[in-house]
Amino acid sequence: MNYEMMTKSELIERINELEHICSVTTKLVTSNNEKFLDQIINTIGDPVFVKDDQSRMILVNEAFCATFGLPRNAIIGKTLAEDVTPEQREQFLKVDQQVLKDGRENLTEEFLTVRGGVTHTIVTKKTRYVDDDSKNFIVGVIRDVTEFKKVEENYKRLMERFNLATRASQMGVFDWDIVNDVLIWDDRMYELYGIKKTELPMTYESWEKSIHPDDLVNASRTAQEAVRGEREYNNIFRVIMPDGTIKYIKGNADVMRDSNGKAVRMIGINWDTTIQQKNEAQLIRAEKLESIGILAAGIAHDFNNLLAGMFGFIELALSQCDQRKFDKVSASLTKSLTMFNRAKDLSNQLLTFSKGGRPLVKPQSLVPVITRSSEFILSGSNIELVLNLPDDLWDVEIDENQIGQAIDNFVINSKQAMRTGGTITISARNIGQGKAGGQGLKAGNYVCILIEDTGVGISPENLSHIFDPFFTTKTKGSGIGLATVYSIIKKHGGMIDVQSQLGKGAKFTIYLPASSGQVINTQEKPAQHFKFQGHALIMDDQESLLDIFASNLESIGCTVACAKNGDEAITLFNEAYETKNPFNLALLDLTIPGGKGGKEVLEHFKKIDKSLIAIASSGYADDPIIAEPRNYGFNDSIAKPFNRSDLIETLERAISIQN
Repeated sequence: MNYEMMTKSELIERINELEHICSVTTKLVTSNNEKFLDQIINTIGDPVFVKDDQSRMILVNEAFCATFGLPRNAIIGKTLAEDVTPEQREQFLKVDQQVLKDGRENLTEEFLTVRGGVTHTIVTKKTRYVDDDSKNFIVGVIRDVTEFKKVEENYKRLMERFNLATRASQMGVFDWDIVNDVLIWDDRMYELYGIKKTELPMTYESWEKSIHPDDLVNASRTAQEAVRGEREYNNIFRVIMPDGTIKYIKGNADVMRDSNGKAVRMIGINWDTTIQQKNEAQLIRAEKLESIGILAAGIAHDFNNLLAGMFGFIELALSQCDQRKFDKVSASLTKSLTMFNRAKDLSNQLLTFSKGGRPLVKPQSLVPVITRSSEFILSGSNIELVLNLPDDLWDVEIDENQIGQAIDNFVINSKQAMRTGGTITISARNIGQGKAGGQGLKAGNYVCILIEDTGVGISPENLSHIFDPFFTTKTKGSGIGLATVYSIIKKHGGMIDVQSQLGKGAKFTIYLPASSGQVINTQEKPAQHFKFQGHALIMDDQESLLDIFASNLESIGCTVACAKNGDEAITLFNEAYETKNPFNLALLDLTIPGGKGGKEVLEHFKKIDKSLIAIASSGYADDPIIAEPRNYGFNDSIAKPFNRSDLIETLERAISIQN
């Protein structure tokens, strides 16, 4: 029997059994059945003995003889106190006398040094037995627990080392009895969570109460998934300390299961990773700042080039005026406007790439957008363009400028992949309900655009990063082109897929939701032919813009009043209404620093005159009023910067909506 693996309670139970056997053997002594007695007690693996009232041995088994290293005839009649150390001898005899005196059984853990100087740790149980002649005997059973004590001592040392290690690493240890929902924490766990240790046991619910509300769902789900065996327990979450500070806790644990696979315990560790998390956050911020710095440098470079062109052509026009070369002024100013439009496109690209740039969608055909963008980009190049755009292609809900920008970027990337020439094929087709086949797409009808080139292709390691912000393989690229495209398509409710192999070109697949609305006629009237003899109020905090906007509206027949803020605009509006010369058009800037913006001013106007035609303007493309002006009482909207043609086109739409 492996006594070393027994617990102390199991040892006591075994000794009780042996004591019962010994009590039977004493009766056999009195009946002179010694042979039968020897056979019984010698089958017992533990040392068994019987003493008289003078502590002299009258019966021992073979296990007893083996323990002391003595033959039976050298033991019988002796107390054996002579064969142990003085300290042990005194203890043995003292216990014997106490048992004989009060009759109470005694269980003692003691040391026994036998011949050869080997010391054993033993547990001895002694009981008084009184025979029919009223003679007292001591019946005893010895259990050698030396190996058990070694294991216990090794375990104790191991736990001490473990505790030292956890304290040094600032780790807390927990043991969750899942069946009874009892959570046992060491002292370090209470410190980590800032909870005072009480006599009441911790529970799963009390642990949940300490979790930051924003992390509770994830922390609880992770623990329950581990209990169900769906994952390993490994998680980071936040706790709120009593002083209100936030601490990041990382937890690892193993789940113990019974023979049926049911989770019964979770044992694990927690430690404070707050400093690590803060350091990582600072590193991420530093990387973002570095990326923004790279981006800003590229933008500054492009804008400086554009500004140099604009200033240069304007200065040239002024010089030509001074020299009275008026026939050349128009050409110089036209070139300056071209540079201005390029700067505007770059600004729109950045807005789209950022949170802003919400698409101003309307139902229209993709055919002219694709045709115009691709032909313009490839004009004068050595690239062959093949367009397969069917006449029955469904209309889509798009922002024409943004989708045009996306097509521009796709074609530019394909063009740059074919330095020595090649072919770009752009085709489109209708995809019916439920057949788009793209993950992340809502159910519905889609128009699918395929842009294929015969260029150098994209390497596998770069393919998964081409839509990442700031990622570029070009020495002078900013890495926002395709990232902007991805943002545009996602904001339109669509999806992009790319396939490529080195040396075999690339294929981009774009899905855009088909429109269910009526196509708006985008055929423009020449700006110089449009007239509107209305009374217009312009509100903007920039005086230079007021001059420009006023001149543009006066050129088409308007009488114009200007206001620099909301209060001034309301005063002008009220005066005009009271003098029977009301405004019938208002161009209102949505953001006026320190004052009422266009939305608040329009609310006042509409209370007086609901027939007013109102146009919202803003330099913030992420303003929801710019994307959906009619939801806020405006007839239409226009994003800065805009030119005269943009303003007239917007005014035409606003008038048609009002009518």
